[in-house]
Amino acid sequence: MSDGCWSSSGIGAASDGEIVGDGKRKLLIALAWMCEQYLGRGKLSDLDHQGMSAGEDAISLLAKYGLVELTGRGGNWTKAGRELLDSN
Repeated sequence: MSDGCWSSSGIGAASDGEIVGDGKRKLLIALAWMCEQYLGRGKLSDLDHQGMSAGEDAISLLAKYGLVELTGRGGNWTKAGRELLDSN
């Protein structure tokens, strides 16, 4: 997935063309930080869902918005994902 689905201004488009507004942006920020805290290694690099379905769903949703690139058992933060986390 490309990094182009998210803009630092807070308005972006999901891969399905859906517009990301301020309310959805706040939810994505909260989800991203929860994933980083509980599924990440503290380096803003990779996420491991540890076989938990909630973790799988969370990482998949972040990938839908171009914030994570999916890997075998989780994902890696994209440039856009790291920028989102750095913005807060």
